[in-house]
Amino acid sequence: MNAEKTDTEFEHVNTDTGLSHLNFCFPRLDSKVSNPVNFENVEVFVFVFYGRRQNVAILDRYLQRNSRENGGIISRVLFVANSVKTKPEDVAWIYKLVQANPDYYKLVISSGPWTENYRHITNPDAVYIKMDDDVVFIEDGTFESMVYELIHTPWLIMSANVVNHCIFTGIHHVIGALRPYTLDLSPSGIVVKDEIKDWRVRNISAAKAGSWLQMNDEDIGSAKRRLGLANETDGFLFGSPLSLAKLDPWDSCTQKSWHCAAAAHYSLFDAIEHNDTERYHFKTWDLHAEKYDRWSINFIAFWGRSLLNVTVPGDDELFLSHHYPKAVGRHAGSVGRALVAHLAYYTQSGAYKHADVLEKYEALSLEISGTRLHGLGCPI
Repeated sequence: MNAEKTDTEFEHVNTDTGLSHLNFCFPRLDSKVSNPVNFENVEVFVFVFYGRRQNVAILDRYLQRNSRENGGIISRVLFVANSVKTKPEDVAWIYKLVQANPDYYKLVISSGPWTENYRHITNPDAVYIKMDDDVVFIEDGTFESMVYELIHTPWLIMSANVVNHCIFTGIHHVIGALRPYTLDLSPSGIVVKDEIKDWRVRNISAAKAGSWLQMNDEDIGSAKRRLGLANETDGFLFGSPLSLAKLDPWDSCTQKSWHCAAAAHYSLFDAIEHNDTERYHFKTWDLHAEKYDRWSINFIAFWGRSLLNVTVPGDDELFLSHHYPKAVGRHAGSVGRALVAHLAYYTQSGAYKHADVLEKYEALSLEISGTRLHGLGCPI
């Protein structure tokens, strides 16, 4: 006998693939955005600053999913690697991946600074999407939403709505998207190495409240741990480090704390499992509405003409998010429907060293990659 399902536990039947075991879905795109006519005459090129194969093994599934051949709008993907900074085994891995997909993937290996790679922008009428190699989730409809917004609104640069981001985590706090997850330091919080990897978090035990931002490695131990909802009822996010998140590019939580990063990722897993990623969505956000401030360029889109023949200096993030928009008197924005996840800043490596975040994204990407693009749309 089948157990009775709640509203958020329906069995999702994918009519495109015949899969019927997936019990989660994503919001459908507005028909005016999803109309293929919008993108018929627009080339969309992606370039990825590559360095770590364990991350790109996940990203690859989303890039393949969004190719024009598979019903998406991406024309080509360029991986750019630095021969000095990238490990030989990582270079060998990406070389094999590109060889297996020669019509879609290209690889450029350079010994110069990362910013040389902006020289590959050659088509003024194409949309270029630059992303970091630790983007580990891309919601269906992200690319369409960003390109549609660029076509219809004169933004200089368009950012995705990024989970674990120095600005957007603060926004997610303000709009009520986050949930009070915290690292489970009890024996039950230890992840057994050989257990089946599952991204779902609904049935994970509650954890003792802990809003600390940093902890010594020796206090956590060598085993990876999972997070749980804080057993704290005094406030919406009390008992979780996310209660401290602010809209600040140098915030101690959103930019520096791996505990905050892990909790932000668990909040996204929570939203996906409850078919509620809409709680992260907003229409658009003007990143320069109040002043020209710095923000992370983990996943950005722009017209080729915006950066064609522009020399990007060493700190490309400071230049593209602050100096350049201010110099030309234009704004950067974000479209809330373009939801993606950024694994970690270098200050947040504990998110994948001490917690099982990367393993969960691996499991999620494997489930999603078994379906067609837009085949996981929630029932209307």
